[in-house]
Amino acid sequence: MIYTCPTPLPDVPNMACEIKYGQIQKIAFQRIGQRFSLNDIQTLSAWTAFADAVDVSKLVVTPYVEAPTVNGGDELTFGGGNNTLDGIKTVMGINPVGMSFALRNYPQTLIAALKHLMTYRDLACYFFNNAGQVLALRDGGFFYPIPIRAFFVGDLQLHGLEQPSSNIMSFSFKANYSDKLAIAKPDFNPITDIKNADHYIGDGSFGLAFDYSYAI
Repeated sequence: MIYTCPTPLPDVPNMACEIKYGQIQKIAFQRIGQRFSLNDIQTLSAWTAFADAVDVSKLVVTPYVEAPTVNGGDELTFGGGNNTLDGIKTVMGINPVGMSFALRNYPQTLIAALKHLMTYRDLACYFFNNAGQVLALRDGGFFYPIPIRAFFVGDLQLHGLEQPSSNIMSFSFKANYSDKLAIAKPDFNPITDIKNADHYIGDGSFGLAFDYSYAI
């Protein structure tokens, strides 16, 4: 956190109504640098164009994700006790937010495809919630995917009769990632209507939905 000389307090907008972000049910991944206009993010054709792309703009969608867990987003502190004035800790910044999800009962060919995303260092995501809305970053007249780091997909956890077998998928956001987070309301339901490119899918997975030549 960087401090500057004191200035008048910033304007804080009045709250008109609350925002409910809903339950994240699917995630779309794309490389950083892509964007939607305010109009395009509402149309299925614009999303399909990214899903069908064969260049760095390509977008892929996960199956349903469950059991989200979140950590971080709290203060990063220093001191306490005799180390700082009055024993009060100094707030140095914000810890990054980490998220993880369960991928339950999915073919491991599909999981292997998701694992390949671990080789990309410029990955970003859109969230699709249970209301059929898109969570993304809005800046001016455009929506952008949310940059992520430390993307990981784990091996199969066999739980037997007690619970479904599953794989873990996780990633992290940098501090302040949500400052420009906004909700887009498309004219279709992204949960059910956005499909990975059919001509890459031959076995029910999307193991060939990635062009490996673009990995970095």
